[in-house]
Amino acid sequence: TKDLSKTVGMLQNGYAPTAFQGMLLGEGVAQDVEFWNAGLMTLMRGKPSRVENVDPKGVRAWKEGFGCVWKEAGVWGFDKEGEPQLLKPDYFDGVDFGKGFYLPFAKRFTKKLQGVFPKTMIFVEMPPVDFGDMEFPQITKEDIPNAVNAMHWYDGITLLTTTWRSYFTVDFATGKPAFGNKALRKAHQKQLAHVASFGRKKMGNMPTLIGETGIPYNMNNARAYISGDYSAQIEAMDNTISNLESQLLSFTLWNYTADNSHEFGDLWNLEDLSISSPDSEALAIRLAGGHTRRRDDSARGLRGFARPHARKIAGVPLKSEFTMATAEYKLEYVSVNTEPTAPTEIYVPYVHYPGGYRVTSSDGHCTIQKHENYDIVKYAHDIKAHKHRVVVAPTKPIGGDPRRANAPLYLALAITAIAIPLFAYKRR
Repeated sequence: TKDLSKTVGMLQNGYAPTAFQGMLLGEGVAQDVEFWNAGLMTLMRGKPSRVENVDPKGVRAWKEGFGCVWKEAGVWGFDKEGEPQLLKPDYFDGVDFGKGFYLPFAKRFTKKLQGVFPKTMIFVEMPPVDFGDMEFPQITKEDIPNAVNAMHWYDGITLLTTTWRSYFTVDFATGKPAFGNKALRKAHQKQLAHVASFGRKKMGNMPTLIGETGIPYNMNNARAYISGDYSAQIEAMDNTISNLESQLLSFTLWNYTADNSHEFGDLWNLEDLSISSPDSEALAIRLAGGHTRRRDDSARGLRGFARPHARKIAGVPLKSEFTMATAEYKLEYVSVNTEPTAPTEIYVPYVHYPGGYRVTSSDGHCTIQKHENYDIVKYAHDIKAHKHRVVVAPTKPIGGDPRRANAPLYLALAITAIAIPLFAYKRR
Protein backbone atom coordinates (compact mmCIF):
# COMPACT_ATOMS: atom_id res chain seq x y z
CA THR A 1 0.00 0.00 0.00
CA LYS A 2 1.17 3.52 -0.76
CA ASP A 3 -0.35 5.03 2.39
CA LEU A 4 -0.84 3.05 5.60
CA SER A 5 -3.54 5.47 6.71
CA LYS A 6 -5.77 4.64 3.72
CA THR A 7 -8.20 1.78 3.12
CA VAL A 8 -7.04 -0.61 0.40
CA GLY A 9 -9.62 -1.78 -2.15
CA MET A 10 -13.38 -2.25 -1.91
CA LEU A 11 -13.29 -5.79 -0.55
CA GLN A 12 -14.30 -4.91 3.00
CA ASN A 13 -16.67 -6.67 5.39
CA GLY A 14 -17.35 -5.78 9.01
CA TYR A 15 -14.76 -3.70 10.87
CA ALA A 16 -12.13 -2.48 8.41
CA PRO A 17 -9.27 -0.62 10.13
CA THR A 18 -6.49 0.79 8.00
CA ALA A 19 -3.05 -0.74 8.42
CA PHE A 20 -2.04 2.15 10.70
CA GLN A 21 -5.19 1.77 12.79
CA GLY A 22 -4.47 -1.95 13.10
CA MET A 23 -1.03 -1.16 14.52
CA LEU A 24 -2.54 1.26 17.04
CA LEU A 25 -5.30 -1.13 18.07
CA GLY A 26 -2.61 -3.75 18.65
CA GLU A 27 -0.96 -1.26 20.98
CA GLY A 28 -4.25 -0.84 22.88
CA VAL A 29 -5.10 2.61 21.45
CA ALA A 30 -8.78 3.32 20.67
CA GLN A 31 -9.64 4.13 17.05
CA ASP A 32 -12.64 5.28 15.00
CA VAL A 33 -12.94 2.41 12.54
CA GLU A 34 -15.00 2.05 9.39
CA PHE A 35 -17.67 -0.66 9.45
CA TRP A 36 -18.80 -2.11 6.12
CA ASN A 37 -21.94 -4.19 5.98
CA ALA A 38 -22.75 -6.39 3.01
CA GLY A 39 -25.81 -4.39 1.98
CA LEU A 40 -26.52 -3.42 -1.60
CA MET A 41 -26.48 0.32 -0.90
CA THR A 42 -23.10 0.15 0.84
CA LEU A 43 -21.61 -1.67 -2.14
CA MET A 44 -23.07 0.76 -4.66
CA ARG A 45 -21.93 3.82 -2.73
CA GLY A 46 -18.46 2.41 -2.18
CA LYS A 47 -18.51 3.92 1.31
CA PRO A 48 -18.69 2.35 4.80
CA SER A 49 -22.11 2.00 6.37
CA ARG A 50 -20.89 3.68 9.56
CA VAL A 51 -17.85 4.51 11.69
CA GLU A 52 -17.52 3.07 15.20
CA ASN A 53 -15.13 3.70 18.05
CA VAL A 54 -13.20 0.52 18.83
CA ASP A 55 -11.52 0.69 22.24
CA PRO A 56 -9.19 -2.13 23.40
CA LYS A 57 -9.03 -0.27 26.75
CA GLY A 58 -5.26 -0.46 26.82
CA VAL A 59 -5.07 -4.22 26.19
CA ARG A 60 -2.09 -4.85 23.92
CA ALA A 61 -1.57 -7.63 21.37
CA TRP A 62 2.09 -7.98 22.32
CA LYS A 63 3.64 -10.04 25.09
CA GLU A 64 4.77 -8.25 28.21
CA GLY A 65 8.19 -6.74 27.63
CA PHE A 66 7.76 -6.56 23.86
CA GLY A 67 6.57 -3.66 21.73
CA CYS A 68 4.95 -3.19 18.34
CA VAL A 69 7.45 -4.28 15.69
CA TRP A 70 6.29 -1.52 13.35
CA LYS A 71 6.79 1.10 16.04
CA GLU A 72 10.30 -0.24 16.63
CA ALA A 73 10.93 -0.01 12.88
CA GLY A 74 10.04 3.68 12.97
CA VAL A 75 6.80 3.37 11.03
CA TRP A 76 4.90 5.22 13.73
CA GLY A 77 5.43 6.67 17.18
CA PHE A 78 4.00 8.89 19.91
CA ASP A 79 4.56 12.65 19.86
CA LYS A 80 5.36 14.79 22.93
CA GLU A 81 1.67 14.94 23.84
CA GLY A 82 1.38 11.16 23.68
CA GLU A 83 -0.62 11.17 20.46
CA PRO A 84 0.21 8.50 17.84
CA GLN A 85 1.78 9.77 14.62
CA LEU A 86 2.31 7.94 11.32
CA LEU A 87 5.94 8.63 10.44
CA LYS A 88 6.41 6.47 7.34
CA PRO A 89 3.08 6.17 5.50
CA ASP A 90 4.81 4.70 2.45
CA TYR A 91 6.85 2.15 4.41
CA PHE A 92 5.67 -0.77 2.25
CA ASP A 93 5.38 1.15 -1.02
CA GLY A 94 8.70 0.00 -2.45
CA VAL A 95 7.92 -3.68 -1.86
CA ASP A 96 6.85 -5.92 -4.73
CA PHE A 97 5.25 -8.87 -2.93
CA GLY A 98 5.08 -11.14 -5.96
CA LYS A 99 8.63 -10.58 -7.17
CA GLY A 100 10.36 -9.98 -3.85
CA PHE A 101 8.63 -12.49 -1.57
CA TYR A 102 6.27 -14.93 -3.29
CA LEU A 103 8.54 -15.98 -6.16
CA PRO A 104 11.68 -16.64 -4.04
CA PHE A 105 9.57 -18.73 -1.64
CA ALA A 106 7.89 -20.64 -4.49
CA LYS A 107 11.27 -21.37 -6.11
CA ARG A 108 12.67 -22.80 -2.85
CA PHE A 109 9.52 -24.85 -2.32
CA THR A 110 9.63 -26.18 -5.89
CA LYS A 111 13.31 -27.13 -5.68
CA LYS A 112 12.78 -29.14 -2.49
CA LEU A 113 9.61 -30.89 -3.68
CA GLN A 114 10.79 -31.69 -7.20
CA GLY A 115 14.06 -32.92 -5.74
CA VAL A 116 12.02 -35.86 -4.45
CA PHE A 117 9.21 -35.93 -7.06
CA PRO A 118 10.70 -34.48 -10.28
CA LYS A 119 7.47 -34.47 -12.32
CA THR A 120 5.34 -32.75 -9.70
CA MET A 121 3.17 -29.91 -10.98
CA ILE A 122 3.37 -26.75 -8.86
CA PHE A 123 0.15 -24.78 -8.39
CA VAL A 124 1.00 -21.07 -8.33
CA GLU A 125 -1.65 -19.31 -6.24
CA MET A 126 -1.03 -15.59 -6.04
CA PRO A 127 -3.71 -13.67 -4.08
CA PRO A 128 -6.94 -13.11 -6.08
CA VAL A 129 -7.12 -9.91 -8.13
CA ASP A 130 -9.73 -8.54 -5.69
CA PHE A 131 -7.04 -8.17 -3.01
CA GLY A 132 -5.53 -4.79 -3.83
CA ASP A 133 -3.10 -4.05 -6.64
CA MET A 134 -0.37 -6.67 -6.20
CA GLU A 135 1.58 -7.27 -9.41
CA PHE A 136 1.73 -10.85 -10.68
CA PRO A 137 5.44 -11.72 -11.06
CA GLN A 138 7.06 -12.93 -14.27
CA ILE A 139 7.67 -16.67 -13.80
CA THR A 140 9.84 -18.62 -16.24
CA LYS A 141 9.94 -22.38 -16.76
CA GLU A 142 13.39 -22.30 -15.17
CA ASP A 143 11.99 -20.57 -12.08
CA ILE A 144 9.19 -23.10 -11.54
CA PRO A 145 9.17 -26.14 -13.85
CA ASN A 146 5.71 -27.67 -14.46
CA ALA A 147 3.95 -24.60 -13.07
CA VAL A 148 0.16 -24.17 -13.22
CA ASN A 149 -1.64 -20.87 -12.68
CA ALA A 150 -4.06 -21.86 -9.88
CA MET A 151 -5.35 -18.46 -8.75
CA HIS A 152 -8.70 -18.50 -6.95
CA TRP A 153 -11.87 -16.87 -8.29
CA TYR A 154 -15.26 -16.27 -6.69
CA ASP A 155 -18.33 -14.22 -7.48
CA GLY A 156 -17.23 -11.72 -4.85
CA ILE A 157 -20.58 -10.06 -4.21
CA THR A 158 -22.36 -13.38 -3.64
CA LEU A 159 -19.56 -14.65 -1.42
CA LEU A 160 -19.35 -11.45 0.62
CA THR A 161 -23.08 -10.79 1.04
CA THR A 162 -24.17 -14.46 1.18
CA THR A 163 -27.02 -13.36 -1.09
CA TRP A 164 -27.64 -14.28 -4.72
CA ARG A 165 -28.57 -11.34 -6.94
CA SER A 166 -28.78 -12.30 -10.60
CA TYR A 167 -29.11 -8.64 -11.60
CA PHE A 168 -26.22 -6.89 -9.82
CA THR A 169 -22.52 -7.19 -9.11
CA VAL A 170 -19.48 -5.03 -8.46
CA ASP A 171 -16.04 -5.63 -9.87
CA PHE A 172 -13.88 -5.12 -6.77
CA ALA A 173 -10.76 -4.64 -8.91
CA THR A 174 -12.25 -1.67 -10.81
CA GLY A 175 -15.03 -0.55 -8.46
CA LYS A 176 -17.50 -0.57 -11.36
CA PRO A 177 -21.04 -1.93 -10.91
CA ALA A 178 -22.90 -4.10 -13.41
CA PHE A 179 -26.71 -4.17 -13.69
CA GLY A 180 -28.71 -6.98 -15.29
CA ASN A 181 -27.86 -10.65 -15.68
CA LYS A 182 -26.17 -10.21 -19.05
CA ALA A 183 -23.89 -7.47 -17.71
CA LEU A 184 -23.21 -9.51 -14.56
CA ARG A 185 -22.04 -12.51 -16.57
CA LYS A 186 -19.99 -10.31 -18.86
CA ALA A 187 -18.22 -8.78 -15.83
CA HIS A 188 -17.47 -12.21 -14.36
CA GLN A 189 -16.20 -13.54 -17.69
CA LYS A 190 -13.92 -10.54 -18.03
CA GLN A 191 -12.50 -11.23 -14.56
CA LEU A 192 -11.86 -14.88 -15.43
CA ALA A 193 -10.23 -13.99 -18.75
CA HIS A 194 -7.91 -11.67 -16.80
CA VAL A 195 -7.02 -14.46 -14.36
CA ALA A 196 -6.30 -16.87 -17.23
CA SER A 197 -4.09 -14.28 -18.93
CA PHE A 198 -1.49 -14.62 -16.15
CA GLY A 199 -0.77 -18.20 -17.22
CA ARG A 200 -0.20 -17.10 -20.80
CA LYS A 201 1.53 -13.76 -20.34
CA LYS A 202 3.34 -14.09 -17.01
CA MET A 203 4.16 -17.80 -16.89
CA GLY A 204 5.31 -18.65 -20.40
CA ASN A 205 1.96 -19.96 -21.70
CA MET A 206 1.36 -22.36 -18.81
CA PRO A 207 -2.14 -23.79 -18.14
CA THR A 208 -4.69 -22.26 -15.77
CA LEU A 209 -6.75 -24.25 -13.29
CA ILE A 210 -8.91 -22.13 -10.98
CA GLY A 211 -7.66 -23.41 -7.63
CA GLU A 212 -10.81 -22.52 -5.73
CA THR A 213 -14.33 -21.48 -6.66
CA GLY A 214 -17.78 -22.04 -5.24
CA ILE A 215 -20.76 -20.40 -3.52
CA PRO A 216 -21.98 -19.91 0.06
CA TYR A 217 -24.87 -22.27 0.76
CA ASN A 218 -26.09 -20.31 3.79
CA MET A 219 -27.17 -17.45 1.54
CA ASN A 220 -30.39 -15.48 2.03
CA ASN A 221 -30.26 -15.94 5.82
CA ALA A 222 -29.94 -19.73 5.40
CA ARG A 223 -33.61 -20.08 4.46
CA ALA A 224 -32.85 -23.25 2.50
CA TYR A 225 -31.92 -24.97 5.77
CA ILE A 226 -35.56 -24.69 6.80
CA SER A 227 -37.43 -25.03 3.51
CA GLY A 228 -35.12 -27.34 1.60
CA ASP A 229 -35.44 -24.97 -1.38
CA TYR A 230 -31.98 -24.50 -2.92
CA SER A 231 -33.14 -22.67 -6.06
CA ALA A 232 -31.06 -19.55 -5.26
CA GLN A 233 -27.97 -21.67 -4.62
CA ILE A 234 -28.54 -23.57 -7.88
CA GLU A 235 -28.78 -20.30 -9.83
CA ALA A 236 -25.65 -18.92 -8.16
CA MET A 237 -23.66 -22.09 -8.85
CA ASP A 238 -24.91 -22.15 -12.44
CA ASN A 239 -23.66 -18.60 -12.85
CA THR A 240 -20.24 -19.49 -11.46
CA ILE A 241 -19.71 -22.66 -13.50
CA SER A 242 -21.24 -21.24 -16.70
CA ASN A 243 -18.78 -18.36 -16.59
CA LEU A 244 -15.90 -20.79 -16.09
CA GLU A 245 -17.18 -22.84 -19.03
CA SER A 246 -17.31 -19.74 -21.22
CA GLN A 247 -13.55 -19.32 -20.76
CA LEU A 248 -12.86 -23.08 -21.12
CA LEU A 249 -11.30 -23.08 -17.65
CA SER A 250 -10.69 -26.12 -15.50
CA PHE A 251 -11.42 -25.64 -11.80
CA THR A 252 -11.59 -27.29 -8.39
CA LEU A 253 -14.89 -26.73 -6.64
CA TRP A 254 -14.65 -25.52 -3.04
CA ASN A 255 -15.65 -27.61 -1.24
CA TYR A 256 -16.69 -30.95 0.25
CA THR A 257 -16.68 -30.96 4.07
CA ALA A 258 -17.80 -34.30 5.49
CA ASP A 259 -18.65 -32.84 8.92
CA ASN A 260 -20.31 -29.64 7.71
CA SER A 261 -23.23 -28.46 9.84
CA HIS A 262 -25.93 -25.86 9.34
CA GLU A 263 -24.86 -24.13 12.56
CA PHE A 264 -21.08 -23.97 12.04
CA GLY A 265 -20.70 -24.48 8.28
CA ASP A 266 -17.33 -25.84 7.16
CA LEU A 267 -15.83 -25.36 10.66
CA TRP A 268 -13.61 -22.50 9.47
CA ASN A 269 -14.65 -18.93 10.26
CA LEU A 270 -18.29 -19.97 9.73
CA GLU A 271 -17.71 -20.33 5.97
CA ASP A 272 -20.41 -22.59 4.52
CA LEU A 273 -19.48 -23.62 0.98
CA SER A 274 -19.70 -27.41 1.19
CA ILE A 275 -21.75 -29.08 -1.56
CA SER A 276 -22.82 -31.71 0.97
CA SER A 277 -23.91 -31.71 4.61
CA PRO A 278 -25.20 -34.35 7.06
CA ASP A 279 -27.66 -31.72 8.30
CA SER A 280 -29.01 -31.26 4.77
CA GLU A 281 -29.48 -35.02 4.54
CA ALA A 282 -31.45 -35.05 7.80
CA LEU A 283 -33.57 -32.13 6.53
CA ALA A 284 -34.33 -33.88 3.22
CA ILE A 285 -35.44 -37.04 5.04
CA ARG A 286 -37.60 -35.05 7.46
CA LEU A 287 -39.26 -32.98 4.71
CA ALA A 288 -40.02 -36.17 2.77
CA GLY A 289 -41.78 -37.68 5.77
CA GLY A 290 -38.98 -39.94 6.91
CA HIS A 291 -38.42 -41.89 3.70
CA THR A 292 -35.62 -44.40 3.27
CA ARG A 293 -32.26 -42.72 2.98
CA ARG A 294 -31.32 -41.88 -0.63
CA ARG A 295 -27.87 -41.52 -2.11
CA ASP A 296 -28.05 -37.79 -2.85
CA ASP A 297 -29.98 -36.58 0.22
CA SER A 298 -26.92 -34.83 1.65
CA ALA A 299 -26.29 -32.87 -1.57
CA ARG A 300 -27.18 -29.19 -1.52
CA GLY A 301 -28.52 -27.80 -4.79
CA LEU A 302 -27.42 -30.91 -6.70
CA ARG A 303 -28.51 -29.57 -10.10
CA GLY A 304 -26.12 -26.65 -9.75
CA PHE A 305 -22.90 -28.66 -9.67
CA ALA A 306 -23.88 -32.07 -11.11
CA ARG A 307 -24.01 -31.00 -14.75
CA PRO A 308 -22.95 -32.41 -18.12
CA HIS A 309 -19.34 -31.78 -19.07
CA ALA A 310 -16.57 -33.26 -21.18
CA ARG A 311 -14.14 -35.10 -18.96
CA LYS A 312 -11.89 -36.17 -21.85
CA ILE A 313 -11.55 -34.49 -25.26
CA ALA A 314 -9.76 -36.04 -28.24
CA GLY A 315 -8.68 -32.63 -29.54
CA VAL A 316 -8.62 -28.95 -28.65
CA PRO A 317 -11.89 -27.56 -27.21
CA LEU A 318 -13.63 -24.58 -28.79
CA LYS A 319 -16.80 -24.65 -26.69
CA SER A 320 -18.05 -26.59 -23.68
CA GLU A 321 -21.34 -25.09 -22.58
CA PHE A 322 -24.31 -26.22 -20.53
CA THR A 323 -27.54 -24.17 -20.54
CA MET A 324 -29.50 -25.11 -17.45
CA ALA A 325 -32.81 -23.58 -18.58
CA THR A 326 -32.99 -26.00 -21.53
CA ALA A 327 -30.70 -28.75 -20.11
CA GLU A 328 -28.72 -28.63 -23.37
CA TYR A 329 -24.99 -29.34 -23.40
CA LYS A 330 -22.83 -28.42 -26.40
CA LEU A 331 -19.26 -29.48 -27.05
CA GLU A 332 -17.19 -28.29 -29.98
CA TYR A 333 -13.55 -29.13 -30.64
CA VAL A 334 -10.99 -29.48 -33.42
CA SER A 335 -8.77 -32.48 -34.04
CA VAL A 336 -5.82 -33.42 -36.21
CA ASN A 337 -6.37 -35.93 -39.01
CA THR A 338 -4.98 -38.92 -37.16
CA GLU A 339 -6.66 -41.78 -35.37
CA PRO A 340 -7.33 -40.71 -31.74
CA THR A 341 -5.98 -43.01 -29.05
CA ALA A 342 -9.23 -42.75 -27.07
CA PRO A 343 -12.73 -41.34 -27.56
CA THR A 344 -14.08 -38.08 -26.21
CA GLU A 345 -16.05 -38.71 -22.99
CA ILE A 346 -19.01 -36.67 -21.74
CA TYR A 347 -20.45 -37.03 -18.24
CA VAL A 348 -24.28 -36.90 -18.27
CA PRO A 349 -26.03 -36.88 -14.84
CA TYR A 350 -29.63 -38.09 -14.77
CA VAL A 351 -30.72 -35.25 -12.49
CA HIS A 352 -31.13 -32.94 -15.51
CA TYR A 353 -32.87 -35.54 -17.68
CA PRO A 354 -35.78 -37.17 -15.80
CA GLY A 355 -37.47 -37.88 -19.15
CA GLY A 356 -34.32 -39.14 -20.83
CA TYR A 357 -31.94 -37.48 -23.28
CA ARG A 358 -30.69 -37.76 -26.84
CA VAL A 359 -27.23 -37.26 -28.32
CA THR A 360 -26.50 -35.80 -31.75
CA SER A 361 -23.10 -35.34 -33.36
CA SER A 362 -21.67 -33.72 -36.47
CA ASP A 363 -19.86 -36.90 -37.50
CA GLY A 364 -18.59 -40.21 -36.14
CA HIS A 365 -20.60 -42.26 -33.68
CA CYS A 366 -21.49 -42.42 -29.96
CA THR A 367 -21.83 -45.20 -27.43
CA ILE A 368 -23.30 -44.89 -23.95
CA GLN A 369 -21.82 -46.45 -20.82
CA LYS A 370 -24.43 -46.76 -18.04
CA HIS A 371 -23.71 -46.06 -14.36
CA GLU A 372 -25.79 -45.40 -11.24
CA ASN A 373 -27.37 -41.94 -11.62
CA TYR A 374 -25.22 -40.94 -14.62
CA ASP A 375 -23.97 -42.03 -18.03
CA ILE A 376 -20.69 -41.60 -19.88
CA VAL A 377 -21.21 -40.77 -23.55
CA LYS A 378 -18.21 -41.92 -25.59
CA TYR A 379 -17.82 -40.14 -28.90
CA ALA A 380 -15.47 -41.41 -31.61
CA HIS A 381 -15.18 -38.68 -34.23
CA ASP A 382 -14.60 -39.15 -37.95
CA ILE A 383 -10.87 -38.68 -38.60
CA LYS A 384 -11.68 -37.11 -41.98
CA ALA A 385 -13.40 -34.18 -40.26
CA HIS A 386 -11.48 -31.39 -38.53
CA LYS A 387 -14.17 -29.69 -36.45
CA HIS A 388 -16.57 -31.72 -34.32
CA ARG A 389 -19.78 -31.00 -32.43
CA VAL A 390 -21.72 -33.06 -29.90
CA VAL A 391 -25.05 -32.00 -28.34
CA VAL A 392 -26.79 -33.61 -25.37
CA ALA A 393 -30.42 -32.50 -24.97
CA PRO A 394 -33.62 -33.70 -23.26
CA THR A 395 -35.76 -36.15 -25.22
CA LYS A 396 -38.56 -33.59 -24.97
CA PRO A 397 -37.56 -29.87 -25.02
CA ILE A 398 -37.93 -27.97 -21.75
CA GLY A 399 -37.67 -24.28 -20.89
CA GLY A 400 -37.72 -21.88 -17.96
CA ASP A 401 -40.51 -19.52 -16.92
CA PRO A 402 -40.04 -16.31 -18.99
CA ARG A 403 -41.73 -14.24 -16.28
CA ARG A 404 -39.08 -15.32 -13.78
CA ALA A 405 -36.33 -14.69 -16.32
CA ASN A 406 -37.50 -11.10 -16.86
CA ALA A 407 -38.10 -10.26 -13.20
CA PRO A 408 -34.45 -9.35 -12.48
CA LEU A 409 -34.53 -6.90 -15.40
CA TYR A 410 -37.30 -4.89 -13.75
CA LEU A 411 -35.42 -4.96 -10.46
CA ALA A 412 -32.26 -3.81 -12.21
CA LEU A 413 -34.08 -0.84 -13.75
CA ALA A 414 -35.34 0.20 -10.32
CA ILE A 415 -31.87 -0.17 -8.79
CA THR A 416 -30.32 1.86 -11.60
CA ALA A 417 -32.70 4.71 -10.83
CA ILE A 418 -31.50 4.64 -7.22
CA ALA A 419 -27.83 4.12 -8.09
CA ILE A 420 -27.36 7.17 -10.32
CA PRO A 421 -27.74 9.73 -7.50
CA LEU A 422 -25.72 7.49 -5.16
CA PHE A 423 -22.75 7.42 -7.52
CA ALA A 424 -23.04 11.17 -7.92
CA TYR A 425 -22.83 11.38 -4.11
CA LYS A 426 -19.82 9.04 -4.10
CA ARG A 427 -17.87 11.32 -6.47
CA ARG A 428 -18.40 14.38 -4.27
